[in-house]
Amino acid sequence: MVAAAAVVYGGIGLYVLAAPDRALAAVSLPLPNDTARADVMATYGGMCLGIGIWLGLCARHSESVRVGLWGVCLGFGGLALGRIVALVEGLVFTPILYGFLGLELVVATIAGGLLAS
Repeated sequence: MVAAAAVVYGGIGLYVLAAPDRALAAVSLPLPNDTARADVMATYGGMCLGIGIWLGLCARHSESVRVGLWGVCLGFGGLALGRIVALVEGLVFTPILYGFLGLELVVATIAGGLLAS
C-alpha cells in the first residue's frame, strides 16, 4: 500500500514537473502565466514528488511502514476532505473529480484499516 502510494504521488509529481499545462488541463485548471506555472510546478510537482520519495523510503524499511501508512491515510484523506468541502459549498464536479474523490476515500480507508489492525 505504501509503495503503491509512493508511485502514485511520485508519478503525479513527475508528470506535473514535465508537462504542467497538460497535467492541469485534465482538471480544467489553466496556467495563465509563468508565475502560475512555477507555483503549480512547485506545489503539485515538487511536493508530490517529494512525498512520493518519502513514502518510497518508508516502504523500504519495515520499521517505517506504519509511519508511511499514516502519510497515505492523511494525504489521501486530506485530498478527499478538500473535495468534500467543495461539494458541500455547492461546486459542480466533473466526472474526473468524482473519480479522484472515490479513489482518495478508498485509499484513505484501506490505509486507516491497516493502521487499526
